[in-house]
Amino acid sequence: MKIINKFEYFIFFMYFSRASFGYFKALFWDFKKGLQSLCLIFEG
Repeated sequence: MKIINKFEYFIFFMYFSRASFGYFKALFWDFKKGLQSLCLIFEG
């Protein structure tokens, strides 16, 4: 029973870390795009 619980927790952790990694990647990409547009506004 404990082994199964640990296995389920491991799968959940892997899925959660993967989802959070994608979320942070998207957040960083949006931040980068926003920074680039700000630079364009200040240059123009």
